Amino acid sequence: MQDTIPPDERSDAGSRKPAVRDTGRAGPFLRHITIACGLAAAATATTALIGLASGITVLASLAPGYRAIPFSAGLFWIFLGLVLAYNAVRPFSRRSIFAIRIVLAGITIVEAIEIPISIAGSHSAMESAFIAAGNALLGQSTTGISPVASGLIILASLALFILLSPAGTRNQDRQIGDLAGITGLSVALIAFTFVMGYAYGVPLLYNSSVIPIAFMSALAGLFIGAAIIAAAGPDAIPVRYFTGSLTRARLLRIFVPLVVILTFVQNIIFFVIADVLRIQNALFLSISIVVFASVTAWVIAPLSGRIGSDLDRAERSLMQ
Repeated sequence: MQDTIPPDERSDAGSRKPAVRDTGRAGPFLRHITIACGLAAAATATTALIGLASGITVLASLAPGYRAIPFSAGLFWIFLGLVLAYNAVRPFSRRSIFAIRIVLAGITIVEAIEIPISIAGSHSAMESAFIAAGNALLGQSTTGISPVASGLIILASLALFILLSPAGTRNQDRQIGDLAGITGLSVALIAFTFVMGYAYGVPLLYNSSVIPIAFMSALAGLFIGAAIIAAAGPDAIPVRYFTGSLTRARLLRIFVPLVVILTFVQNIIFFVIADVLRIQNALFLSISIVVFASVTAWVIAPLSGRIGSDLDRAERSLMQ
């Protein structure tokens, strides 16, 4: 007998529709990235809380004098990371998604209330409750959450909320993926900025009236942002600009990582080697320009040759 039950009315046990959109050849790779980054975020926050409870400074706050991760931020990053990782392994049932979205909405509301109160120099009743719970559970004095961390958690929660929405038409899914991808990219870039501030020994907001974000919280936010970008799928911004065989995608896959790597290397050399060897800035800049120009030419030459050959073949095929 033919099954006449509408798909939407079937039990979740017999139908598990993926909540995170994953189409195209890049799907499995992006799924692995989502799992890895989600687990990394959860592990980072867990390690920070363990470091706080055990009094190990390098785990709790990277170095003496820096803020340790707040109890609330640690819990929220762990939750977001585990949800992203688990859903990439085995999509949640619809009932589970409904419950998770309620929690995400609650987190967003709580942190939205906390931001203006935190900027004013105090904490909301909910954050005060988290501080008290952290003090009791960890056996150490914990601090309130930074408005920067609250903002990142709000963005990440909203991105995950829309990613867990029911699948719609292809155009709707693409718009949802784009929105989630852009939000995840924003979280990653903001968190990355604060992580680099700690890496260079000049963390942002430490000399201001705004509570600075803890290093481990910023690092967890960076992983969450990357996980959301991957979870949005290969057809979403910004991933879709890097996938496929189009010339633009092939160029971006080479140029963007190359620029990032060369910038990192140059900064490391400038702040470590040049400072230790007492090399003059003018001499260092001259040497670095020559070296990095040579490396860029060495990397780009083979790529330009392959792309040029492909374009020549395409042109000849059109002329035949």
